[in-house]
Amino acid sequence: MVHIPVDPNALLRFVLAFVRATAWIVITPPFSNRAIPPMAKVGISAGLAMAAAGHATAGPVPLDTAGFVTALLTQVATGVALGMIVMVLFSAVEAAGSTIGMFGGFSLPPSIDLLSQNQSSALGQLYQLMAVTLLFSLGGDLLLVKGFMSSFGAVGWNLRTSGALGAVLTHDLSSFFTSALLIASPLVVVLFLAQAVLGILSRIAPQMNVMMLGFPFQILLTIGLVMLGLTVIPDYLSQLLTQALGDGNTWMRAAG
Repeated sequence: MVHIPVDPNALLRFVLAFVRATAWIVITPPFSNRAIPPMAKVGISAGLAMAAAGHATAGPVPLDTAGFVTALLTQVATGVALGMIVMVLFSAVEAAGSTIGMFGGFSLPPSIDLLSQNQSSALGQLYQLMAVTLLFSLGGDLLLVKGFMSSFGAVGWNLRTSGALGAVLTHDLSSFFTSALLIASPLVVVLFLAQAVLGILSRIAPQMNVMMLGFPFQILLTIGLVMLGLTVIPDYLSQLLTQALGDGNTWMRAAG
């Protein structure tokens, strides 16, 4: 018979790291995409856990039932919190696309996004797909993984950590609205002015069928503006990614 020695302490560290990695994968885009098979997510979580099992917790692994369950819940909360920081900022690009679609007449009817399996406007899906493509092309996925791996050297959840997380998420929510507004506002202003011009034309020349002329004009104008607006996404996505990594480090330093 072959006897394989197993270190119980190392096994428990792997379980704790696996739980944190799984919670992070489920929340963090683009890894949280529902188009990715669940077994693939489990494999990614296991790979991250194997790499981080040596320092999954800053202190000794609790061996009693109550302590180990508490450690598991702490790892889940940490993974979810780190994922939420990235998710909130990453969603700003899709929100900007949905806002443009609403003013450009592309929001009705909403359709199912094949990647996220959520209802979204056509332009929201386009902006999200562009953001995911740019994230991989810029190496942002590797930066996210590197930032997540660095979190294993921090101390677990405590009162100071909770307060720091609230401050970070509040700042990220404000950045979410600000970034979405900055991305969409130039296009929204032009579309609003175009609708105002069409309304003035309907008053000046009532015999013109502004309704029939307005729809194709609005569609062509929106498509042209979107093609120009896509050029600014890489810069904003880079800023959002940098902020997500910085906020994650700030929160983990508060736990240290």
